[in-house]
Amino acid sequence: MYKIKRRDPISIESSSKNDVNYINCKRLPIHLICFYNPLTGQRYYTDDVKLMERKRNSQIDEFFRVFSSESKYTMLEFGFDFDMTDSISKVLLVVKRNFDRMGIPNLGFIWLVDKGEKNGTMHFHLTVATEFLNYSGKKLPKHLKMAFKNKKIHSQFVKDRVRWKKYLKQKDIMYIGKRKRVFSKSRKFIK
Repeated sequence: MYKIKRRDPISIESSSKNDVNYINCKRLPIHLICFYNPLTGQRYYTDDVKLMERKRNSQIDEFFRVFSSESKYTMLEFGFDFDMTDSISKVLLVVKRNFDRMGIPNLGFIWLVDKGEKNGTMHFHLTVATEFLNYSGKKLPKHLKMAFKNKKIHSQFVKDRVRWKKYLKQKDIMYIGKRKRVFSKSRKFIK
């Protein structure tokens, strides 16, 4: 069992009240954290960004572990820019309402913030798990395509779950402002 020994600022700039991170950029570590095992005296050093990555990746692993059966569950991926909204809760509400209207159960979701490689736009990735949807063809049916504030939300089936999981886990932790979440999951996953 590791316990926190101390939490030190990495540099003088990060210890001051001025923020070293810039909005819409990759998050920079602010604190160096030392964990130690009181039984063995072993020490483990890390920083705050690595801890966030580990937490995010464990949430992604849990989501894909719970909904791993392709014969039982269908996964849908939604993508939308910050131009639509910078708050994912509003879009989540729209997605949940549309699923309720269609009678499709929302069993769980995960989301994270990403920055586009080509044009540098900030956007959200939302992955939703539902019960198995038997649709022929690989395109998403029209009734599952959604819009928010008269703008289309990019949506598609997650065809290769292993590849999608790897893609989400390799993303950087972004900085979008103080005390703003950049990843999360549903409170509980319904099996």
